[in-house]
Amino acid sequence: MPGLRIPQGRWRYWALGSLVVVVVLAYSVAFLIDEPMRRSMERQLNARLKGYTARVGKLDFHPHGFSLDLKDIVITQDAYPDPPVARIRRLSASVEWRALLSGRPPGQNGPRASMIEVHHPKF
Repeated sequence: MPGLRIPQGRWRYWALGSLVVVVVLAYSVAFLIDEPMRRSMERQLNARLKGYTARVGKLDFHPHGFSLDLKDIVITQDAYPDPPVARIRRLSASVEWRALLSGRPPGQNGPRASMIEVHHPKF
């Protein structure tokens, strides 16, 4: 269209400005969906557990790598809630882009957890 022509040299500013808007928008959406995503994940997890309850303290979604950090996960037995069966301080999972793009099956590295405490003899 002849009326929408961007003057020579300004296209870089438009491209950079558009990129900044997209990045700010992506992180804003990620920040806003953390809590609804945490509640949904906790609800689905508890629907699958029989006799146990899981609580996820915090969920952080990172849009740049499509990764998740789950923090302060506590699993309790409904019949004997004290002490908790397991306590996981941090659990991280991310998409393996290199494996997906090369056609190899992902999942070689799996989720990473730090500081897992288990207080149940059956685990």
